[in-house]
Amino acid sequence: MIPASPTADVSDIPDIDVPQRRDSVPQRVSERRDSVPQRVSERRDSVPQRVSQHPSLAAQRPSASALPAILPRVDANDPTESDAAAPERAASAKGRARLVLGVKILVTVSALGYTFARMSVADLFGAVGRLSVTAVILATALTLANLVVAAFRWRVLLAAYGARDIPKLSFLSRAQLVGFFYNTFVPGNVTGDVLRGHATRGSFEGPLGSYMVVALERFFGLAGLFTLGAVGLLLHPLPGVMRADLLAALAFTMALAIALIPVVGRKVGRFLPGRIGRWATNLPAVERPALLVFVLALSLLTHTIVGLTGHVLLDAIAPQISAAESLVLVPLAMISMYMPLSVAGLGVREAAFVFVFSKIAVSRADATAGSLAFFAVCAIVAAMGGLVHLLRPLDLGLAKRT
Repeated sequence: MIPASPTADVSDIPDIDVPQRRDSVPQRVSERRDSVPQRVSERRDSVPQRVSQHPSLAAQRPSASALPAILPRVDANDPTESDAAAPERAASAKGRARLVLGVKILVTVSALGYTFARMSVADLFGAVGRLSVTAVILATALTLANLVVAAFRWRVLLAAYGARDIPKLSFLSRAQLVGFFYNTFVPGNVTGDVLRGHATRGSFEGPLGSYMVVALERFFGLAGLFTLGAVGLLLHPLPGVMRADLLAALAFTMALAIALIPVVGRKVGRFLPGRIGRWATNLPAVERPALLVFVLALSLLTHTIVGLTGHVLLDAIAPQISAAESLVLVPLAMISMYMPLSVAGLGVREAAFVFVFSKIAVSRADATAGSLAFFAVCAIVAAMGGLVHLLRPLDLGLAKRT
């Protein structure tokens, strides 16, 4: 404690008007508060000058045209441009969706009309009449089993990308079945995939990880389909078509390019334009790359089961078709399903079946009946998915899934 000075005089202490200082506090607080926006604006406007004076930041400074986006001027009294444009963007998106749906309906009707016009209705009904109930039941069972294999592939892919909480196979199988319902009956063929990504969003810390994995599963499925088609073309070349080895090489190249997307996508994303580049850049990182080989093998298995399913139906309609021919031609025809040109693949799939099976002298009516039978089986399985979802709704929460 410092002792008081002995020479201190009480008269030297100035008088303090406490009430006056206390009354001035609100005024000074109000003045400082009113000056905050001006000082913030001055500091914000001085950023370009200070950045240009700093040698380490000068090389990285954004262009003048980019600064308004980085340092926006916000006025609480005026609506932002994005808020004002939101209704317009929503209306534009809805208009585009309606246009796409209209185009798909037009393509579906046109393709089916063209296919049916080139055959006898009596021949088509005769081919459908040869289809047995046993064949439909067996094809339905194979399709259900294929969804379980696809669910297991999905689970392996989640593990490959480091998912922290991987749902059980039973939950993923049910999600596959429910997603199959939405993909079959809802235009767009992606609604079920969005639902599956939403159902597993708790497996990743980021909000997009689960959706990216579902999209990558589609890529691996396409890679497996091209690989199986390439092997089939080498083992059973199509008569009257270009050299099988060239088609097989093209299919293998496509399969390799698709399979490499998850591995190199993040690196090349910055070189790709627009949304494709942003999507590739945001791909989740692969933590266990060796599992991707297993995922590709499972994709080969799923499409082999698709080929067997098609053969079960075609064998009842046209018994002269061998299993080897079905395993080659059905996957080739199913490539058309990855092109979202029609509603549920109708019309495009029938045209593909007619084209590939005409190479082994199968009539248009028999090929069309086989394609329609394949769609009917998919519709039956999809309806099962809708019933399962109705009786036991898919848990879309973040709780532990059973």
